[in-house]
Amino acid sequence: MSRPPMKTNNKVSNFLLDPWSTAKVVLPSAAVQLIIHQTVFKKASLRELTLGLTLLNAIWFATTLNMSYIETPLLANVPSLDEITKLDVGRHRFNWINKIEATVSLVSLDLYLNWNDRIVKHNGFVDNVLKAAALAPIAITVFQSVYFLPKFNRRAAETVQGGATAQDLWERDPFFLKGHRTYITLDTIKISALAVAGLRFGLMLKN
Repeated sequence: MSRPPMKTNNKVSNFLLDPWSTAKVVLPSAAVQLIIHQTVFKKASLRELTLGLTLLNAIWFATTLNMSYIETPLLANVPSLDEITKLDVGRHRFNWINKIEATVSLVSLDLYLNWNDRIVKHNGFVDNVLKAAALAPIAITVFQSVYFLPKFNRRAAETVQGGATAQDLWERDPFFLKGHRTYITLDTIKISALAVAGLRFGLMLKN
């Protein structure tokens, strides 16, 4: 049995669930990143860029691991929360994490491109494993933002607003279950790549 529609005037919630919210975060972040690029990254030494990549990948890895693989499964198994509440909390968490990762992706891409350019100018070589590990989390975040989250949000909103039950969504919507499994698989690839990249950049600091 469906329940009455849920209404909210919470500005944070409305922003997170806005279909254009990621773009609203990315565009000003890109402008800020351009300033950082000109004032910080271009003046940084190769070692400082390597340290930045090491720290960024380590922090991104730890944050995604904690929020996606430690906290979210715990919340999904709290017995005092009904299925609709879990679904609503879940969609807010996914969108919150996505905004963070979209911003971090901009910083990561700029850092890596600057670092790679310095390596090439010094006749260095960057192997394909490191390239893939550095760029895969960014590409995955873009794919999740553009393809998966809008579909998840639409389906979750219909359920939260009383259009169907959470059980209907999990059992009768083929995309929702398969999409979540794919999303989790992509997150696993993402944190694996972040771990590899963080370790590789960290080991370079020993030289």
